[in-house]
Amino acid sequence: MTLCKSLCKTKVKDWCTHLAIVFDWDNGPKQGICQLAHPKCEFVYDLLAARSNPNGLDDRLFRLRGVQIGTIDKIASLLSIIGPPSSPVWIPIWRFPSDNYKKAVDSEIDALLSKSSETGIVIWTQNMQKYLGCWCESTVQPVDLDWFTHFDI
Repeated sequence: MTLCKSLCKTKVKDWCTHLAIVFDWDNGPKQGICQLAHPKCEFVYDLLAARSNPNGLDDRLFRLRGVQIGTIDKIASLLSIIGPPSSPVWIPIWRFPSDNYKKAVDSEIDALLSKSSETGIVIWTQNMQKYLGCWCESTVQPVDLDWFTHFDI
């Protein structure tokens, strides 16, 4: 089953994150990889838009790229030298025994992520654990609208 079918046939309130590894963080996740326990799937997420929320965590829209099941386990294994995931949303501290080791890990992660495929899927979340929306055919940049207005949120 495709990533779009897996995600869009399951209500977002029923999605359950097994592990999200955050590669880039700025007041919230910007880029990383996620494995959902339900529906069972994995994807790379890239920040598309963010909106300040004075009542809590910022709203974030992410464009998804599909990856093979097992990709996140390979990445977690590569990162095991810096410790195990400390929570379902893990922001690993990028400290390695040597610069050469870091470069080798970066290169292997880049190789795994380069196998990802564009999906056109956009999701709305604040923290990669509670999901608020999913759109499966969002490949066109809105004209004269920001992404949040485009999705009427």
